Amino acid sequence: MEYGNGKGMERIHIPCGDGVVLEEHTADLWLTASGVSPEECIERTISGMYNVMAEEFNVSGGHPADLTLEAEGLEVVLVELLSELLFIFDARASLALDPKILLNEENGRVTLRMDYIETPFTMVEGKRGMEVKAATYHEASLKKDGGLWKTRVLLDL
Repeated sequence: MEYGNGKGMERIHIPCGDGVVLEEHTADLWLTASGVSPEECIERTISGMYNVMAEEFNVSGGHPADLTLEAEGLEVVLVELLSELLFIFDARASLALDPKILLNEENGRVTLRMDYIETPFTMVEGKRGMEVKAATYHEASLKKDGGLWKTRVLLDL
């Protein structure tokens, strides 16, 4: 998918989305997401984080990209993914849109592959949200709870 169709910038809103809850924590913010699969939870967590950062973005173009991470445990790979997306946001002024997550867990090691559209952005004046400095390991989780999967991560603001 290309944003802006080559005609310049397009304004988009990334909703917090279904199954996403934000809760204040001192000067930080808990981001919790739920879904039918761990992949859906992670995709919703990404949308929730972007929603915290801005109500709207101006985007244009974009190109297919992928990211592969390996870590010990689902919660570690979750935090590492969010950290990488914050780096892409800050260093390349790009969003990872339309993420498609694939997880593989074997012997306690988790491999995450994410295909996405890396899309340059600018902030919409007056629509800036909170600056997310980091996703933290503090009580981060990605686990099945009842019939749903749930993520929980503390965003350092």
